[in-house]
Amino acid sequence: MRDDGEIRRTYLPAATIFKEGAPGDAAFVIERGRVELSVVRDGRSHAVAELGPGEIFGETALLDDTLRATTAVALAETETIVFNRTRVLRRLSTLDPVIALLLRLVLARLQALQRNLADLPANETVIRDPAVPAAAAMAAFEEARELLTFEHELEAAIRGQQFRLELQPIVNLQTRRTLGYEALIRWDHPVRGPVPPMEFVALAEETGVIAPIDRWLFRTAFALAARMQAEHAGSGHCPYLSVNLSARRCSDPDLAGDLQDALNATGADPRGIKVEVTETALIEQPHSAALTLRQLREVGFSIVLDDFGTGYSSLSYLHRFPIDTLKIDQSFVRSLFTGGSSPKIVRAIVGLAEALGMSVVAEGVETEEEAAALVRIGCSAAQGYLFSHPLPPEEAFAFGRRSGIAAAPASSSPSERGGAGGPGTGG
Repeated sequence: MRDDGEIRRTYLPAATIFKEGAPGDAAFVIERGRVELSVVRDGRSHAVAELGPGEIFGETALLDDTLRATTAVALAETETIVFNRTRVLRRLSTLDPVIALLLRLVLARLQALQRNLADLPANETVIRDPAVPAAAAMAAFEEARELLTFEHELEAAIRGQQFRLELQPIVNLQTRRTLGYEALIRWDHPVRGPVPPMEFVALAEETGVIAPIDRWLFRTAFALAARMQAEHAGSGHCPYLSVNLSARRCSDPDLAGDLQDALNATGADPRGIKVEVTETALIEQPHSAALTLRQLREVGFSIVLDDFGTGYSSLSYLHRFPIDTLKIDQSFVRSLFTGGSSPKIVRAIVGLAEALGMSVVAEGVETEEEAAALVRIGCSAAQGYLFSHPLPPEEAFAFGRRSGIAAAPASSSPSERGGAGGPGTGG
């Protein structure tokens, strides 16, 4: 079956969905209708199962890469959700090895049972005829259907150019001049409307769709960076651009290649681009993440540790990973005046960064009181609604022109932090 983006198929009564012995290129979930599975023995067709809404068929040929063991025929007008081999294998590749082994054992026993049923005399053939699936089964079916539908919509969003970028300015706290921008992805769903990143990024990571989304993000963002670099060439100050890496991609061996391809396609200078990672990304696969980040530093990117202070092993990251900038999580900014320990924590982060030759950016600044407190503590850069909401690129660039462009805060060079090339300060 060609993966043409559709995930639903309708079959009329007596229509053959697939035949015994055919290649298995898709599995099916029944939304409505009924399907009979049969095998041919001694020239006669024997029914081995009759399936109804909420049930899956055709999956065994995908799981063990064999030909179809049965023929599937629609008994009534039947609608199915179709998911191809790529979708199934992508999920299998992320399974725990023990779970994968158990799955293969269950599959082998199921196939043995199916062969036994097919060998029974015709008058003893067992036909399973369930009524409406149990509530638990229907709940699982609905969850799977929503997941498959959402995954398809994400892939369609890439093809249909439903994603766009907004830029949130990052400013010098004292002068309010623009230091750079953080690129934030947005999804304009044709039916649901705007979908927040927190709703689709995790699913994209889980299903493997995050890689093509990232490739779109990198090329689009780097094209904007290249434009800024051209416009500010020779001025001495150029705003930098920050892009976010998902936790899953931080340990992806293809990531460095995707970033390099985007640089080649756009002509952007990586020294004007910062790559933001979260503590979660470093916790999940510390060894592969460290290797990936060092590769990025060698290319010329600067590394930003986002949401610093919200994890459990933050301090250990500072000598294990080539980090240039710490971002103070907005939760600390919010509680600067609540009487807790946030001011001391922020002051400690700023002091630690200064001692290690790193720059600091405070996130989520919304009031002048918060900005003033951060200045007293020694934080030099921030972003938040006080200065600007995320804006379409043209509006963000206009903001930068109005505010003026500032030199980026100094941070350690890659050679001092274990890499090579210049820091991504953009100027």
